[in-house]
Amino acid sequence: MGSLIHRFSLKSYVVIGLTLSSLSYMIWIVIYAITGFYNEVMMVILMMISGFFQASGWPGIVAIFNAWFVGQKKGVLMGLWACSSNVGNILAESILNLLDSYQVSFIWNFVVTGGLGLFIAILLFLFLK
Repeated sequence: MGSLIHRFSLKSYVVIGLTLSSLSYMIWIVIYAITGFYNEVMMVILMMISGFFQASGWPGIVAIFNAWFVGQKKGVLMGLWACSSNVGNILAESILNLLDSYQVSFIWNFVVTGGLGLFIAILLFLFLK
């Protein structure tokens, strides 16, 4: 995915990647919830597609940070940004544990986490220059 970064604007690259990753992550569970059709091969293929589009995240964000910041502050800020995946994992796990404690269907685990990705993509689309 890093080689595609030069063919699109950085904003489009990150927003499209996050949107397609989130949608491909949610689509198989939505199909299951609506139809009751469960196919492990379809799930694996859609998870592979999701992972492919997730690969747009790091190169895109690094390129955006590179354009925004100069000098020694860039290293500190990139170090802080690298922690965001851990913070995101903690927040997502906390939300999913909350859903589980209220005995909400496991289908919502995928919808909520994918929906959070779509929400972030919308924020990036609206506010990223």
